[in-house]
Amino acid sequence: QSVVTIQYTAQDKEIVSISITDLLGKKIYEEIITDFSGNYHDLLALNGINRGMYIVQVSQNTNVIRQKLVLE
Repeated sequence: QSVVTIQYTAQDKEIVSISITDLLGKKIYEEIITDFSGNYHDLLALNGINRGMYIVQVSQNTNVIRQKLVLE
């Protein structure tokens, strides 16, 4: 079982989108949170996901953060 921690801080109350995609662009996880501001901390259980490299993206308005994720 792979568990991933997602943490970020949103300054303004807006829609936040969290997604995880494989390197071919296929989404394996997506969550949309409306009217969120403050500190976000969540553990995602990625059961059944193959080992490999993925991209985690957190978007809020025009701010986009991308980070590589390697499941071993």
